[in-house]
Amino acid sequence: MTWSKFGAEFNSECALAGLSDAAYRTHCEAIGWLYEVEDLTCRIPKRLLRRFASSNDTDAAIEQLTAIGFWKDAGAVWIVLHHAAVIRQSIAAQQDKRSRDAKAQHRHRGKVSADVSADVSAESAAESVSAQSVRQTVGPKDHGGLKNQDQGPGQNRVDGEADDKKKKTQGQVHDQGQHHPEANSQKPRVHHGSENHGADDQQNSDPVTHQSPATGRNAHPRATCPQCGRDFEVMSNGKFRPHGLKDPRTGLSACQNVTAPAGAVP
Repeated sequence: MTWSKFGAEFNSECALAGLSDAAYRTHCEAIGWLYEVEDLTCRIPKRLLRRFASSNDTDAAIEQLTAIGFWKDAGAVWIVLHHAAVIRQSIAAQQDKRSRDAKAQHRHRGKVSADVSADVSAESAAESVSAQSVRQTVGPKDHGGLKNQDQGPGQNRVDGEADDKKKKTQGQVHDQGQHHPEANSQKPRVHHGSENHGADDQQNSDPVTHQSPATGRNAHPRATCPQCGRDFEVMSNGKFRPHGLKDPRTGLSACQNVTAPAGAVP
């Protein structure tokens, strides 16, 4: 956008020339249009005069402007002579400033883009070095911990239950060994029916079960679940106690209504 510039002497020169109100208004409107289109030749096509001339006495105003030499009739155009040097100088100065501002803005954007690219490259390099350092300093044990962190909560829960059951079973065997020194290192066997301690070939060949150390009416035998492969209590109905992860949709455990091996229930 170009702004109109009038010298301090403009109004005084118009007053000394005796311009009428219509002529003064038409002259100012013509100069404003020249600034708008940035025409350094100061030419106004006669067919476009009505685009900016709004005086009710435009024809008389143009006659007066041409008579005193402010304007010149050049056939199809009017040429503004008064204040023409100021008009050309102002339009050229404004065009030059816009060009310089555009170049400065272009240089600034290029510098900002280069700075951003350098920052991104430096950040990427730092992240790469940091990741490499972590891989070099983390030992096998730590890698195992990181691997466990990557597993879902369900897997961690199953592993935790397996570890707890294993520790409990080991503790039971240890306690039985302390209370019964004469027992061998094998797990105790549960026999059904009459036992004949006189001959080993008459011993019952039922599957191995793990007897809970609890005594009395609430004691339950233990056996290996054929579905998950872990030791769990066998209830009086011949089925394992429900265990494993529960299905959030049905509410049932992973091992639900699993029948114990034959001979697991006394």
